[in-house]
Amino acid sequence: MMHLTDLPPEILSLIGDKLDAHGTFDTMPTIRNLLCVSHFCHRSFRHLLWRRVTIRGKTSLSGLSVLKAYAHLVLYLHFEQRAKNEFFQLDFPHLVFFRCDLEKLHYFQSLGRTTTTNPMYKHEDLLATLSDFISRHATIQDLVITTQNVFLTQQLWDTISTTLQTPRRLVINGLTLDMEAGPETKGPGFWRACTQFQDITYSGSDQLDYLDLEDYDFSGLKRLSYTTQTENTPKLWMWMCRCPNLTRFHWGGNILLQQVAAVAELPDWPFLEEFSLGGDVHGSDEDLARILSCLYPLKHLRLTSGDFGQVCFSILRERHFDSLKTLAAQGGGLLSSQMALEVLQGCAHLEEFRANKINLRDLRSSPQPWVCLGLKHLQVTFASDPRDPDADSIMFDQLSRLTRLEVLDMKSYGSISTGLPSFAKASPAWRVENGLLQLSTLTQLRVFRIQKYARGRIMEWRVDDFEWMLDHWPKLEVLCGNFAWRSAITEERVEDRIMSLIKQRGVRTY
Repeated sequence: MMHLTDLPPEILSLIGDKLDAHGTFDTMPTIRNLLCVSHFCHRSFRHLLWRRVTIRGKTSLSGLSVLKAYAHLVLYLHFEQRAKNEFFQLDFPHLVFFRCDLEKLHYFQSLGRTTTTNPMYKHEDLLATLSDFISRHATIQDLVITTQNVFLTQQLWDTISTTLQTPRRLVINGLTLDMEAGPETKGPGFWRACTQFQDITYSGSDQLDYLDLEDYDFSGLKRLSYTTQTENTPKLWMWMCRCPNLTRFHWGGNILLQQVAAVAELPDWPFLEEFSLGGDVHGSDEDLARILSCLYPLKHLRLTSGDFGQVCFSILRERHFDSLKTLAAQGGGLLSSQMALEVLQGCAHLEEFRANKINLRDLRSSPQPWVCLGLKHLQVTFASDPRDPDADSIMFDQLSRLTRLEVLDMKSYGSISTGLPSFAKASPAWRVENGLLQLSTLTQLRVFRIQKYARGRIMEWRVDDFEWMLDHWPKLEVLCGNFAWRSAITEERVEDRIMSLIKQRGVRTY
């Protein structure tokens, strides 16, 4: 009989990964105690079981001594809101990832206050404790600080700048500026700390007013996500131009592209692979085209809004079609139906594509084969033409060639309050007799979502359609649509039968 001790190391490692405590420190004591009973199990799995630890506010201090004994195995540490101060006093000599969640209620509750007359209260004691913790853990490479109306102090920024030996990633979420503090405590420490990292994700109050471009060197910055409601777009763009080694840039918040056009300085990003504009993008087709025209061929382009006209699309076609792996442009004012089809017909390396809609009447007039045979994620709403129902078969034929497809999402994500978009009322009927049989080639499909309205009526799947999907899409995990609880052949209600199939396969439906 084979025992656990007979398994090869690579199998034991896989088992250990399943035991990895992605939960909190106080949700795993039973498993840890059981493994400690077996010397072999403890020796084989403890480095995996203790590498991730999360401390909550309710985590009992009774486990403090146990955690201290295995602190040398902890690589990833997360202090959630209200984590007790005693856990901050422990040392984790090999810590690589550290996350700390700060919130205003933590300090008020520790003072016994029931109301907060000043919601922007400083946590001097808590931040001093955090600074002390970071100063004792120079091995931290990835630092995540989530704040809720907490003013981070100059002491904390200075500690980050001077302590960490090999800083890699800095994530700051929700940072608020202390408007009562002097300007010398607002920006310099933050920007000095930013120069130490290769990857920065920032969301919060705008810090650009306190940035002196001549004082800092950002040549080491490779990945940047900056989300804020800034009115200083020109300075943000000039800062970007001083980051020559960027490989990824996400710009979120209120984006005024027309102000970028007024800046004479243009970026030179020879290593940039991913460019993303999120939030509200204001500007003309020419303004966006000016940005795209100065970029080297991109692998990933994401746009959530903006004016994407023929000028912009021409630049996209000429400079980026041959390199694009990801194009996400599902905003209403972005890609037209004909543009979306041209992307599918021209981007051979595309793996993810998100657009608003494709009218099947355009597919009828432009039936060239889609060349993106490596496509894995497709999100677009197909709009049928009631006057030409046979056009649906062209769509099914094109989709059947995308044999690597894992996500097929044709659900409309428009606002419910504004009513259904007109094209959603004439979606194809995704049934066996209507062409679904052609999609038996999509054996890698994990997620299938459809618009719930077909030809102006609610689209309902029958049990026959559902059984066909389960038989031909073995990796299916998520199925979104409407279900008719009756068989097309016998008209009997088959709810129990469908629910049994769902339970057996573990498919999530909604």
